[in-house]
Amino acid sequence: MKNAGRQGTIRLDRRYTYRHLCSSSTSGNVIPLDVCRDTRHILRRLIAGRPVCRLLCRRVPRSSSDSLVRLTILHSQFQTMGGAEVLLTSQARWLAAAGHDVRVVAFTVDPAYRAKHLADLHVTEVGLPGGVQHMEALTPAMMPELVERTRPALKDCDTVMALNYPSAPIAADASNARRVWYACEPYRSLYLREGNPAAAAHADRAGLRAEDFATRQVARRLLRRKVQHAMFPWTAAREQSLKQFDGAAIRGLDGVASLSRYAADCVRDATGRADASVVHPMIRFTQTTPHRHGICRDAPQILVQTRLVIPKNLDTLIRALVIVRRRHPRAQLHVVGTGPRRAVLEHLARRVAPGAVTFHGFLSDAALDTLCASCDLFAFAPVDEPFGMVFPEAAARGLLMVGSDHGGPREILEDGAIGELCNPFDAECVADAILRTLALSDTEADARRARADHSVRARFCADVTGRQLESLLQG
Repeated sequence: MKNAGRQGTIRLDRRYTYRHLCSSSTSGNVIPLDVCRDTRHILRRLIAGRPVCRLLCRRVPRSSSDSLVRLTILHSQFQTMGGAEVLLTSQARWLAAAGHDVRVVAFTVDPAYRAKHLADLHVTEVGLPGGVQHMEALTPAMMPELVERTRPALKDCDTVMALNYPSAPIAADASNARRVWYACEPYRSLYLREGNPAAAAHADRAGLRAEDFATRQVARRLLRRKVQHAMFPWTAAREQSLKQFDGAAIRGLDGVASLSRYAADCVRDATGRADASVVHPMIRFTQTTPHRHGICRDAPQILVQTRLVIPKNLDTLIRALVIVRRRHPRAQLHVVGTGPRRAVLEHLARRVAPGAVTFHGFLSDAALDTLCASCDLFAFAPVDEPFGMVFPEAAARGLLMVGSDHGGPREILEDGAIGELCNPFDAECVADAILRTLALSDTEADARRARADHSVRARFCADVTGRQLESLLQG
């Protein structure tokens, strides 16, 4: 087969695997390919300069199996950089580097987002049914059209991996491929209680009188849904139809994995699928942990990094800072991240802790490293957080940690073994957890840092979670 863009003839040598293409032993014009389902498909990508060609210039991890897959990752939308989007792109890049043929399909893709974050990935946008602007407007009657729109993009793959709703039920249509769902969480707008179990339980107790924004938001949604169903019975029927469609499709998939045991429990309660395995997200770790010693107790610097949205519960953290400052008057909170709640949170901070909270917005990696080096503690108490990739990242930067007593943070912090846990609905409890951390001796703080760094690197590094993901995809 001739390559019009290069001199010479490309010939296949099946004695080697395709991954040897990235090793220094490859020479001449012999291009070794794995004996996979369609070597011609990979070769066409190679000649056409498709993304696999980037593998020529760098060494990649060896795959755990001799079977490479043609994978399509199906996601709902790319509009903002959230946890699901970070997770998807890291998985896609790792799998591509391991030699798998990876494509991404989404219903909507923002052009600016594509140019900034997805330029090195093969991304196809299939669009939403006419007149639909966002996922919450989808109805059961629109699902067949969405299936038809997506079907051509799924026909030439061995495995389809779905992420956010409604990707899983759409992926179920790919009858000629292995169909798996990587569940970050059930669709919370549909499964209001099952997707927000802690907030819903607290809303039942505290209702609209709750101090934190997260509980009040869920309480309002529960009340609105109850009134809506009473006034317009057809809305209850539509919701039930969507749940039946979603649950039946998910129960028929070939495999389900979730990013934490907490998320797997939520999937079980929402869809009835009880066999979800746990495949943790891939975390990008620095090569070495910065050397730290002790704690600055005179003016402790506290960091939180997240999107500024209600479920992240930063209002409770700001109120907790007020309590911490009664014992440490010079304590400061550094908030890294952007989001629609920034103005509200800035107003709260000016009112209850003037001069004590700094909003940094988005920071580059270098700027974030500099800020982390000046901080002692990472405190983050989100509500119903399925994982929380910022916790392992903080541990790898040598920060002591405080996190919620449920959800992903509890799992990451090993039930309190490598960080303090707190009730995220109570500012006093959050403050007590911070104060307990600041009360550690220097020796205790250093030992906890070392345990936390070792723990997160052992559990969440790409080589560990990537192999688990490969096993899920290959069946």
